Amino acid sequence: MDSFIVYLRFLTLCGLSEDDGEKYRFLCNDAVRFFESKAKSDNTLNEYGSSFNAAAAAYAALNFELLCSDGSPSSFKAGDVTIALDGKSSVDRARAYYNAMLEDIKPHLIDGDFTFEAV
Repeated sequence: MDSFIVYLRFLTLCGLSEDDGEKYRFLCNDAVRFFESKAKSDNTLNEYGSSFNAAAAAYAALNFELLCSDGSPSSFKAGDVTIALDGKSSVDRARAYYNAMLEDIKPHLIDGDFTFEAV
């Protein structure tokens, strides 16, 4: 996996400049370590590296949104007027994107201490 590519993708996903994103770089490093520990093998990481990088960046972006979420309501009411936002928070959108990226690599992840391998 390439932690620098993960970091650049994270910056893009979160709309951060390199200066603003530097203090959250640890989220990218943690995500890379997490997925490296969950890959079935080093060969898997080499073969599907770009998909693992994308999933790690999405995971870091989700954690960034969870960390920075302001807990804004999705709607509010003032008298007879109700204002409803699109219904999806930045956390919901980040989670949906992460889940989509995760689908690409699920077959290449170990599940706990057990993994299926061809003989």
